[in-house]
Amino acid sequence: MRPDDRGTHIASNGFAGISNGSTTKKVTLSNSINGHSPSQPASNGMGPSQSNGSVKSPSPVRSPTYHGHNREEVTRILIQGLYDMGYSDAATSLSRESHYELESPSVAAFRQAIMDGQWTDAEAILLGSYHGVDGKASAMSNFVVDGPAGLVLAEEFSHDGTKLATASKDRTVIIYETETFTILHRFTDHEERVTYVTWSPDDSKLISCSMDNKARVWEVSSGTCLVTVDHETPVSSASWAPDGLSFVTSALEKNSSICQWSLRSSDFRTSLNSCGGFRAQDCAISPDGQRLVVIDSEKHLHVFNFHTFEKEYSQAFPAKLTCVSVTKDSKNMLVNLSNGEIQLLEVETGVLIRTFEGQAQDSMIYVWHKENGILIEKLKGHASCVNAIAWNPCDPGMFASAGDDRRVRIWSNSVPPSEAVPSSDRRPISSNSYTRMSAIRSTFMGGSNL
Repeated sequence: MRPDDRGTHIASNGFAGISNGSTTKKVTLSNSINGHSPSQPASNGMGPSQSNGSVKSPSPVRSPTYHGHNREEVTRILIQGLYDMGYSDAATSLSRESHYELESPSVAAFRQAIMDGQWTDAEAILLGSYHGVDGKASAMSNFVVDGPAGLVLAEEFSHDGTKLATASKDRTVIIYETETFTILHRFTDHEERVTYVTWSPDDSKLISCSMDNKARVWEVSSGTCLVTVDHETPVSSASWAPDGLSFVTSALEKNSSICQWSLRSSDFRTSLNSCGGFRAQDCAISPDGQRLVVIDSEKHLHVFNFHTFEKEYSQAFPAKLTCVSVTKDSKNMLVNLSNGEIQLLEVETGVLIRTFEGQAQDSMIYVWHKENGILIEKLKGHASCVNAIAWNPCDPGMFASAGDDRRVRIWSNSVPPSEAVPSSDRRPISSNSYTRMSAIRSTFMGGSNL
């Protein structure tokens, strides 16, 4: 590991590129209840709707939560489950008593616009509501941010949610601010494709990992490369210690596939620990700083004591592992398998808690409910392989997706923070989408039910 002595690398400031698009009239959904304004009857001459989620009429006074979960969301899941099992009468009864229906605000607003003859509004809603699970309309809106000239291989929001970093095959790292998604920095020092980026706990630094056998530590405020770490083979990933004073890199070499590096002034540039015996595909330090989780290229997961680097256990899987993430409470980890399966495991024991299934190699983005494994969204958004998904830690309704189509797409279930960006500057969603789902990096949204 060596300090970068080439001087300050100031990234050029820029703006998200402008692409063709059209401005559509926005329709206010907040005053529409089950497809009708409060002053109109709720009848529509149709049977019970089986789409997702709006309030039919004021509910009796009850706690808004149920065992720590949103009561309305739990009720809608129960209603949907009853419909799925064929108990239509029971679902209708629960809907009537709870005063919740399974129709989303976007569907209700679209139906109301048709009934009122507001064809321009109806078209705007239709263009803005993309297909979700089983063809049901999704309330997720999205737009594309410009910048990468190559395949986007990784991305991550800063912990405070104000920035997004991307890594690309074109050897660049781009940092956006998340109000208007303007480019703050573009780092071009790597000599091969950049495969991974990760923020320090205080968001002041960013690590980028590359196929050029190097990992670089960047000072975000100035755009300066502070340190360069050398491996004998491509660097596959990195993870910060909770104090931000050291970090771990993983590489595809067998001898020292995992190395811990210090940023402390007393032992700056020192390799503190290392281990090997396998080719490391990904790594993650638990937020409590107690464990280091590593996946290798041979279908194995390894858990180490982070302080001593002693292995606690290893576990084999039926397919190659592509990535691993650890929950904020350090109790669970999410492992993505190349066969399309995602497993939620206990960190301490490796015991399987839940499996998330239902995805296929069909260019879709899948969103599951974290607590019960129900697939709640199935979204189109890319024209080829989706390589990464990242949640905004400060906005549970926002995430970013990135793929081989050289696009970074921002998704939101509310008005996006980039509303300041003119809609004419955003590209419309592509309907020609084919993706290898196994390439998606599975991530947690702390505190979210997704």
